Amino acid sequence: MGAADGPLTDLDRTPPSTDPHLWADYIELLCLVNADRVVSAYDVKDRIRERRDVGEAQVEPEDIEGASESEKDDQRTLRVDDWFRHLKFRAGTFGDAYPFEVLPDGETLIAKDSLTGVHRIYVLLLLASALRYVVPRHKVADCFESLSERALRRMMPVGAEVHRFQRGTRYTGGLFERIKRLAADLGERVTAVQRDYAPQNVGDDGLDLVGWVPIGDQLAGRLIFFAQCACTDSWVKKQFSSSAENWQNRMTFQARPRNLCFIPFSFRGTDGAWHRQSDIADTVLMDRLRLLLLLDGADGLEGCEEIVDQVLQQQEGLT
Repeated sequence: MGAADGPLTDLDRTPPSTDPHLWADYIELLCLVNADRVVSAYDVKDRIRERRDVGEAQVEPEDIEGASESEKDDQRTLRVDDWFRHLKFRAGTFGDAYPFEVLPDGETLIAKDSLTGVHRIYVLLLLASALRYVVPRHKVADCFESLSERALRRMMPVGAEVHRFQRGTRYTGGLFERIKRLAADLGERVTAVQRDYAPQNVGDDGLDLVGWVPIGDQLAGRLIFFAQCACTDSWVKKQFSSSAENWQNRMTFQARPRNLCFIPFSFRGTDGAWHRQSDIADTVLMDRLRLLLLLDGADGLEGCEEIVDQVLQQQEGLT
């Protein structure tokens, strides 16, 4: 399937790992664009067999190499059953925000006929978690950052300041100029050296969102939030990029910012616990569930409606 068919492309490629939450996302994507809006456990096992036949190694779990074909098939069935348990967990946990339904057999996922505003936000988060299948990726990543900004605003008290550090309206120009403006906003002092920043450097140095609670004066020392918005598995490493440790060589901190990392993934096991808690450092992790608990349909998609509409109109005979 090519890009011309819609925003989702190359869905014949299976996920690069066997992590259940990534496969649950993949099954949801298949369900969205499949012509009948239905995907079964049998469909998924059949797809795995097809990808194995063309040499796609990652669909063969390492723990069953060397086993007989029947043993491998049994293991694949157990793994697919686990992925559908994740989908059932999502249906129960996301509740009315979940745009799918798991049928009573526990082996069939169907997309709901009429999607509400919060359903469409879920679809956008799903797309952001699967950028390897999305065209154009930068558009979805930008939409995710916008959603994260609104979620951060929901977390903050009335009167708090929340801004995008690279694509917003408060911080403009080259990176060094934006660092100076940010330090001034926080009552801090710049320690970075201008010659280290080329005038054409318009990056973000790992800082996507910034928020603080005004106290009434302009002195340093206030409640500050720095955040990274990450749409790929590299978030585990990128979560440090917005931390005080990473930013302390750019400006002083009378009071260290609290670090947050926004991710579009549903980073949960079927028991509701973090999928791998050891991956989370000294960071407030904001995953798909936390985002949807903060956002609702009233937030709208603000400029991101088109790509969601295109996905919902995309139909392919995938299974």
